[in-house]
Amino acid sequence: GFFSQEYDIRIINKPLIGDLNAQLHFPNYLGRKDEYLKNVGNLNVPEGTRIVWDINCLYTDQVRVEMSHESTPTILEAGLMNGFSFSTIANKSFQYKLKLVNDKAKADGDLEYTVNVAPDVMPKISVVPVKDSSLFNYILLGGTIEDDYGFSSLRVFYKVLRKSQVTKAVTYNFPIRFSKGNNYQNFYLNWLLDSLHLSSGDKLEYYVKVWDNDGVNGPKSVSSETYLLELPSERTIADELRSKKAETSQNLSNSHSQSKA
Repeated sequence: GFFSQEYDIRIINKPLIGDLNAQLHFPNYLGRKDEYLKNVGNLNVPEGTRIVWDINCLYTDQVRVEMSHESTPTILEAGLMNGFSFSTIANKSFQYKLKLVNDKAKADGDLEYTVNVAPDVMPKISVVPVKDSSLFNYILLGGTIEDDYGFSSLRVFYKVLRKSQVTKAVTYNFPIRFSKGNNYQNFYLNWLLDSLHLSSGDKLEYYVKVWDNDGVNGPKSVSSETYLLELPSERTIADELRSKKAETSQNLSNSHSQSKA
């Protein structure tokens, strides 16, 4: 028979990924405990989360990390037990690729994943003012505030436009009580106006403003519409009081007549 010469065949191992784990360190203001996720590539995280990946590989000398939000790739060298680690702070959604290589070969294709980042949204506010229509000495303010993670401040802003005032009116503000950690809540305020010393012909402009607790970009705010309380003349107020008194007397008279019948 015929025999060829002998050959030595050396097997070249291609790089392989074993585990892809992620440590999630959330922003402090969320009050959320850190998480450790095993064997996950795609992630959904809140804005500002610090992500630390731990990769365990076989037959791998180097890992090339390409992130869509970074201009230059990161080259990782093997650590203990063929482990690799890299991190980033997730402020916007992005994609990343992992390329595994050794001194003899590359892995079959890139490993591609997506990180979806949920931004801290704007707060919402709804206000329903109820005015004292006879004496104009108080305003009842009620409403709701809503946010994804909570609030840092809730205040009333106002200015008094005096009938005889020539200079520009100064804007003042004061707080309304609220719960910082309650994402959806009602608020109420009985605003006594006697300290403003309002006179007939004066106008009171006011609105309510709320801030969320965004610890990444800084608190974001939204305001209600601006409301107006205009004090009528003294004669108009007197006429309204007389009218209400007459209406009350008539109602009492009607009730007395009905009781006799």
